[in-house]
Amino acid sequence: MKERSVQYVAFLRAVMVGRKGLSLALLLEAFESCGAQSPRSFLATGNVIFRTKTPPARFSLAVARAIQERTGIHEPVFLRTPTELERLQKERPFDRAPLGPRHELTVTFLPAGIRSARRAPISGPRGDVEVFWMRTREAFAITRLVGGRPGNPGAQIERLLGVKVTTRNWNTIVRLLSASRSAR
Repeated sequence: MKERSVQYVAFLRAVMVGRKGLSLALLLEAFESCGAQSPRSFLATGNVIFRTKTPPARFSLAVARAIQERTGIHEPVFLRTPTELERLQKERPFDRAPLGPRHELTVTFLPAGIRSARRAPISGPRGDVEVFWMRTREAFAITRLVGGRPGNPGAQIERLLGVKVTTRNWNTIVRLLSASRSAR
């Protein structure tokens, strides 16, 4: 039976154009070298939409290694299908969010197999972030402005779990879903 390609969105941690010699062309070439078909960056370098026949766990390790070989940047790559992101959207995660002032609604992508002894809600020491729902592969949070600065849910979760994660504004996910539907 012939394998079919699957569309994914890659969320890269701490990867930005211009940082450590990373260009958009170099990033997309790294994806292509690992078997990505038609990779394209979305909104920022850290979001790439593409298709591949390679299993997701193997692909994310390969592309992380390819980026490291080209730039020295060693960061994880988190993959989700548009269908997985649509399911998240249909769950309306921010209906569970605490009331009160909010600066941003965020989703943090977690590595596979992480089990936290702590459960949400988790608040930042400054009261500028509240992680209100943690799942196996995602955590949802709101940020607040304190002293003119928003909280950082990714940093809070990394300290809690002891692993690298990547966080996106929920509006990015909504916009990404719209773009991925037109690319299917």
